[in-house]
Amino acid sequence: MGKSNALEKLDMPATGSERMDRVSFIMFVVCLAAMALTIAVTWPLWQARSTPPNLPLVSFLPQISFGPLLLGSLALALALPRAGFLVHVVLLLAAIACDQIRCQPQVFSLPILMAACLFRDFRMVGCWFLVALWFWAGTHKLLSPEWLGPGAWTVLTELGFAKASQWYREFAWVVALGEIALAIVAVWKPRWGAFFCLALHLGIAAILIGMDWNFSVLFWNLAMAFVGCWLLSDWGQRRQSTVGQQKIWPRIWWQQALVIGLLISPAGFYSDYMPSFLSHTLYSDNLVKGMVTTDRGPVEIETWDTLHVPIPKTRGILRDYFSSIAKPGEKLHLLDPRPWVADSYYMAGNDSRIYECTPSEFWSASGVGRGIAKDYGPCVFNLQEAGARLLKRSEEGMIYAVEIPPSNYSTAVFSNVEGLLNLEQINVAGCPVKDMDVSHLANLPVLVGVDLSGTDITDEALQSLEKVPQLRQLFFEETSVTADSVRTRLPHVQR
Repeated sequence: MGKSNALEKLDMPATGSERMDRVSFIMFVVCLAAMALTIAVTWPLWQARSTPPNLPLVSFLPQISFGPLLLGSLALALALPRAGFLVHVVLLLAAIACDQIRCQPQVFSLPILMAACLFRDFRMVGCWFLVALWFWAGTHKLLSPEWLGPGAWTVLTELGFAKASQWYREFAWVVALGEIALAIVAVWKPRWGAFFCLALHLGIAAILIGMDWNFSVLFWNLAMAFVGCWLLSDWGQRRQSTVGQQKIWPRIWWQQALVIGLLISPAGFYSDYMPSFLSHTLYSDNLVKGMVTTDRGPVEIETWDTLHVPIPKTRGILRDYFSSIAKPGEKLHLLDPRPWVADSYYMAGNDSRIYECTPSEFWSASGVGRGIAKDYGPCVFNLQEAGARLLKRSEEGMIYAVEIPPSNYSTAVFSNVEGLLNLEQINVAGCPVKDMDVSHLANLPVLVGVDLSGTDITDEALQSLEKVPQLRQLFFEETSVTADSVRTRLPHVQR
């Protein structure tokens, strides 16, 4: 055996048949280090806690501090790679079963990279995992008003980019299309994909450091940069080899089934069949948000400050969290931006249980008082971009009044008021409002006053205003609306 071949087959810390080549072992160590550092950065997440509470899959599961156990299993994997890896995976699954908040993308992704380093038969699956991740990360961004608006703007602003307001749209599209392009290139030319993989994830790591934000995924991105680059390079080399040439698609049935699942399952996110943390909704933020109404005001469900990770944005986990913390009479609004999934409303009863309530119950004065819903971020952002005046009663409160200046008015701008469910007053006096525009007010549950003076509306607009349940004040001077029509069709409205 030649010297180079001997180096490729050096025995690493392993026993029996556990033999890894030098590069595979180095990549495996990179994954182990990334997981260990991720656990260290998010240490409170892995402990038994009361605040925020652990959310077990089933109530009888014990609360155990898994941090030391997981680090111990990683140390074992350094000495006995395969045995230690299996122990680590078992402990990781147990930790997740004892607390659903641990369902984080990096927690699932790093073991997949470890398996690709350990098991040669799993390497192609690992490559297709990367392809699925990049393709869906880009696709979710393209379908996300959150990313195409406030998300991209926030990234550029936090990085100190002076012209963020001018270039955030282009930045958003370049990032999303770039991720999709990387997925395509990785299949077509894996070696090219390896270079772009390295550049993308090192770039993400640099952005996270520059923003001083979300270090919980920093080491995952570093591992993705180097291990992903190696996996794609190895894939390309094997596909070009004249000996034992390997095709793009796996030949073993279980690998084929796994790859198909990896490629199509993220689409289930849009019908609520696949949770966000398994769907590669990375930074797209088109996720469910939870707003709790307490006797002290609105409180958004989030765990950044205490656990250094976001709470997984799924309806089930947010509902379980509310159930674990809710006091009698408190209410929960789940804002769901997906077009085929409706918002949900809940209230905590006196028996320490929560139940789903109707929107009318949520907006009523029962319990701790009228419910407070989460404002939809892109709508707020678009109104701010248009120069609208947005009023809150407190810094943490939701928007209760909007005034749109005539110079910046358009139907597209006005349509954003639909995302402000707490809106009580709106002033569009002097704006070129048409009858059809008023339909955007029909589903605002607590809208009390509307100033349409000097607009282009006629009596036809009253058809939409009839549907506003709490409307009590209407100003329509200098319009084609007649007082008799208002008196007849809106008898409860003060003129």
